Amino acid sequence: MVTFARGLGIQDQIQARLQAYGCTVHSNPVLDHQHKLDFVLTQFPDSQRVFGLGVQITLRLNDPAKLQQFDQANCDERRVTERALYIELSGGIDLDTGGSLAVFNVLSSFVFDRHYMGVKVMGALINNDLTYSFFDVKERATELILAAEKATRGPTVPVTKQLTSTLQAVMTGQRAELAGYVHAFSRAKNIGFITGANGCTYFFSRNAVIDDRLDIRLNSLPYSERPLPTQLPVRFADLGKQRGDEKYNSAGRVELEP
Repeated sequence: MVTFARGLGIQDQIQARLQAYGCTVHSNPVLDHQHKLDFVLTQFPDSQRVFGLGVQITLRLNDPAKLQQFDQANCDERRVTERALYIELSGGIDLDTGGSLAVFNVLSSFVFDRHYMGVKVMGALINNDLTYSFFDVKERATELILAAEKATRGPTVPVTKQLTSTLQAVMTGQRAELAGYVHAFSRAKNIGFITGANGCTYFFSRNAVIDDRLDIRLNSLPYSERPLPTQLPVRFADLGKQRGDEKYNSAGRVELEP
């Protein structure tokens, strides 16, 4: 029985199965390495219509870095195909027991379902029972990043729609990083304040720190309920006010200045 092998074999086997079904599929190293596309599907069986659907297949479920790379490589300015689809496969799927047909169904659903007609970039998960569901790639990457920070760090900044959209802007390079220094931090409360190079003050919580070096420096400060003075040079993103009653803008993705 042929099962999904690790690495490039997965994409090669699926591409061969799609061609056996009558699909027209193209692939080359440039699509793979520069645009994160394993292949491009241009025609379905018995159809004269030409499509431009870029596809990436992966066994790595819920990988925020991989999701983010795919989204950035296929954003409006960089996308080389009309549309792009990121497909996650659960590890127990087998080609000979419907796995390849499930991939074909996902591809055809995304192309022909009117619900997705205006969507340029989308993700899909195929489960072991061959059911599938679609998801927003950018939203999934952001949710995974926030969940990871919440699980590993202290008190969190409330996850608002504004915060989610701002993090997406930071990931896609639409929001510039700022320089400054941490001028006060409380280890007991895991909160601190940054003075930006622009002279503004920013609030941050420990979950906003993305740099292990900065974590170590903060842990070396005396334990205190009251924020103690310090001067640690950092770079960060201005997330704005997460609630209307906040005095300071929040800082996100805080890291030690190189």
